Amino acid sequence: MGVSSDIEQTLYRLAWGTDLRDVDLISESYTKDVHWVRRDLDGKEHVLEGLDAVLGHLNNTWSKGPRPQAHHLISNVLVRSLDGDRAEVTSYKTVVKVNGSTLSVTSSGWYEDVMVNQDGTWRIASRVLNPDH
Repeated sequence: MGVSSDIEQTLYRLAWGTDLRDVDLISESYTKDVHWVRRDLDGKEHVLEGLDAVLGHLNNTWSKGPRPQAHHLISNVLVRSLDGDRAEVTSYKTVVKVNGSTLSVTSSGWYEDVMVNQDGTWRIASRVLNPDH
């Protein structure tokens, strides 16, 4: 596989990990010191520092009870720059939830990622989630 394919695989692994609530898949996708930012529609930023904070946030969200099955769809992956073991990557995300026979798009937006190659695995070192307005 080429670098672009390896980077895409990390993004897909994270999407599957999130949908399956698989902490191992999620952990393989981020660096230990990841800087993670989610912007609200009003522009307010929610910042998490480190993998433990990201996993804590996810566990808190998941503990709020059962929810419809989610499918995080990643598309239009663009490697904007590549310099050795560092890449800047932009991609779209769409979240589709399945509740019985009903499908609904619950969120969409785009990621701005800085990824690094650590021991042959591309990981997200910095992520900014921008919602569609």
